Amino acid sequence: MSATINNWKPALFNRINRYIAKEVCLTWVGVSVVLILVLLINRLVRFLGDAASGDIPADIVFTLLWLKAAVYLPLILPFTFFLAVMMVLGRMSRDNELPVLLGCGAGPAIFYKSFAIIAVPLGIMIMALSFYVVPWATNQSQIVQIEAQKKGPFAAIEAGRFVSVKGREGAFYAGKIDSETGEMQDLFLYSVINDKDTIIRSKTAKVEDLPELDAKYIVFYDGYRYEGIKGQLDWTSTKFAAHGMQIAKSKSPTNYNYTKSKTSPELFNSILPKDKGELHWRIAMPFMFVVLVFLVLPLSKGSPREGRFGRLFIGIIVFLVYLKLLTFGRGVIAKESIPAVMGLWWIHAIFIGLGWFLYKKAFAVPKKRRLLRSKGKA
Repeated sequence: MSATINNWKPALFNRINRYIAKEVCLTWVGVSVVLILVLLINRLVRFLGDAASGDIPADIVFTLLWLKAAVYLPLILPFTFFLAVMMVLGRMSRDNELPVLLGCGAGPAIFYKSFAIIAVPLGIMIMALSFYVVPWATNQSQIVQIEAQKKGPFAAIEAGRFVSVKGREGAFYAGKIDSETGEMQDLFLYSVINDKDTIIRSKTAKVEDLPELDAKYIVFYDGYRYEGIKGQLDWTSTKFAAHGMQIAKSKSPTNYNYTKSKTSPELFNSILPKDKGELHWRIAMPFMFVVLVFLVLPLSKGSPREGRFGRLFIGIIVFLVYLKLLTFGRGVIAKESIPAVMGLWWIHAIFIGLGWFLYKKAFAVPKKRRLLRSKGKA
């Protein structure tokens, strides 16, 4: 029997590699699609709520959605691959495929080689996303939101539809909007200003930035302003050629996160603690993926009686603890509670040690078996 096992041709192991890689790939794609869709739908609902309340224009909702998806990918892809491998190995264990393969000489190296077929290109992708795509997407997302915030209460203006005025009691209507010049036509505004009901009607209007006043104004041209109190007759009517209303400050909002938007070379050359923490976080994403690939095999090896999802819950807990520790580590680096040179390597070392312990426990040859083999050879 042992002679037969030792004479297996490499081609058979290659078939096993392709089989395991195919199962992992199909499961990973399915899990990734489901999880990404769930996250995107959740984000879409939030963005639509912001658009409905006037926080952001409706036309930037899907732009923000795809940019946020790019930011999430370095976290989603390691997690879905980790889950996919655990699900495949759980199924193989339940169907007795895993014990049979291990018993016939297909050691851990065969499985790791199978994982590597997908893990190597995926790891390169995660590295590119973490170092280049995420800071770019974060920067673009913040720029889009800031430009929307600069419009102040009129961020969600849409032609032909009444919208609520954010931060004010009232409503705004524009019949037409020129997408190139930003000029609006057939304007109507109802608002409460200084405890008085105010109605403004004008033929055209435009949002203008006035740096000398450090403010943005919506300027109405050629119209009328009506002011009074509901239920009373003492209303005033004023005809104007131009009438301005301040809607926001010229300066950008202060919620721009410069650290997360910096390029990786900028972080590398920076001496700021927050930048050091962000740099180690970006390095941690692809490295965490490598550690998880090593950890997943011994963590998944269990008894066939445990079923397909016997250890899946444990795997999810391990991943969440790993991620939570990395988040904590980034925070303590930013606060200079630990030297920046330590980075997040101590967290990786903990999980490498855990993986090594589980590996030795799962694949070590029992002493009695080694003793029997030594006696047989003798």
